[in-house]
Amino acid sequence: MAAYNGEKYIRQCMESLLNQQFGDFELLIINDASTDGSVSVIESFNDPRIRLEHNERNLGLAVTLNCGLDMIDTEFVARMDCDDLCPPDRFQKQVDYLTAHPDIGVVGMWMKAFGNPKMEGLVRCPTGSECIKAYMLFGNPISHPTVMMRTAFLNQHELRYDPVYNRTEDMDLWQRAADCFPLENIPVVGLYWRNHVGSVTLSHGSVMENQHDTLLKRQLRKIGLNATDEEMQLHRKIGLGRRMFSIEEMAEAQDWMTRIHEMALQSGFYTERGLNKAIGMVWWRLCRNSANLGKDIWRYSRKFAVGDSYVPPQNERFVLVLSFFYHAMLRLIGRGVTS
Repeated sequence: MAAYNGEKYIRQCMESLLNQQFGDFELLIINDASTDGSVSVIESFNDPRIRLEHNERNLGLAVTLNCGLDMIDTEFVARMDCDDLCPPDRFQKQVDYLTAHPDIGVVGMWMKAFGNPKMEGLVRCPTGSECIKAYMLFGNPISHPTVMMRTAFLNQHELRYDPVYNRTEDMDLWQRAADCFPLENIPVVGLYWRNHVGSVTLSHGSVMENQHDTLLKRQLRKIGLNATDEEMQLHRKIGLGRRMFSIEEMAEAQDWMTRIHEMALQSGFYTERGLNKAIGMVWWRLCRNSANLGKDIWRYSRKFAVGDSYVPPQNERFVLVLSFFYHAMLRLIGRGVTS
């Protein structure tokens, strides 16, 4: 765990870690030259499992995490941010999973966002190593602070965080790791992700978006697709599930996804099953969030042939139905006002 000016939340975070059901671990905290009282909070704990190291100057997250990876000699290494919380069974579930699946090099979990009313709720990451690999064409398939990694695999393939991607260092690492070994997500909540004003996600949005696009372009080039700036705008919108405002836009999105599907299959980097599931997951989210388009969205949500491998959860289908009727009522109210 890297710690930089985390005084406000780090005590709760450490308590959630030290109270894990699986207790055989070392909590390595690297203080990245904090200027607040973070170190005092850390030192107030009397637990022999805590190991505190210090950077002489602020090095940033990617470099600090690399320092941590070079310091450890354990079979597994878990990640944690100093403002998040863990349920007590997180480590046990991940250790059990990695022990039972010796081919998996990285295992993440789902997480629940809290702290910001506009961004609360369950974050469902894709499952199945083939789907996760294909999902990287559209976004980041693994939540960084939820992961546990197999140390030997990281060292064997000389995998470390790249400081060039100092806001998307995890997405870059997963892309490179997926070329070396399978990655997986356990479909249960393993982290409570705190969304607050000082979080990296909210305070460095534009930088993250630019780096995110660069990494997506890298994945698209692997299948022989050199996207234009206009195409990348559409691709980003699809990958993030942002609302479409016209049927013409939906048709353009479907054409783009069909093109990706064909080129990705021809590339030989992905299995058809994994690719179909990833595309189906992305497409369903886009349709769900575009229920404002009315009854035509039903046709699009069912018509996308390459998405047949993905069956959305029942609660998400329910959300689409509710959203459809909500927008239908708005249109009726709007017509009444106009008349």
